[in-house]
Amino acid sequence: MFAYLGHGATICVSQLIATEDDMKLLPNIIDSESTGISSTPLPKYSAQAAAKRQNDAMPDLATEVTTFMAEYERAANSHDVERVLPLIADDATYWFTDGSYRGREEIAGALERTFGTIHGEVYEIRNLEWVTLTDGHAACRYRFRWRGVVDGQRRSGRGRGTNVPVKRNGAWQVQHEHLSY
Repeated sequence: MFAYLGHGATICVSQLIATEDDMKLLPNIIDSESTGISSTPLPKYSAQAAAKRQNDAMPDLATEVTTFMAEYERAANSHDVERVLPLIADDATYWFTDGSYRGREEIAGALERTFGTIHGEVYEIRNLEWVTLTDGHAACRYRFRWRGVVDGQRRSGRGRGTNVPVKRNGAWQVQHEHLSY
């Protein structure tokens, strides 16, 4: 997964470094020629490393919400609806290519159908770009890819996504998601 840290650099989140000193991340930087996204120097730590450092000051907002999106991606890749649902707001709305779903119950049904249809699915969020960041609301757009087995055949797809995470009771949740091809 790639993350665009506000006016910072685009980094590969699914291949994040574990410590500040591990600069193996550098080959995974996306340059502005390949993405059209202008970038400035990388922060000195990755989102994952920042989230793990207990004694550091609160990570900046972009890192905090990017870490949430990485958690959301991991939960989706678990294929366990019960692991994904806490990351979705009770009153969320999801727009998928096959329909619109309002509330956790409808969204859970859509996720269960997807997990039951695409076996061994791997879902990746790439080129994550924060459009809006506040202490309580954020909006991002990204590219996504998926691959898995459908009806015994290897399949894959890609598209564009928009998410609106909101912070409620101290935790980020997805309020809205829109995926399209």
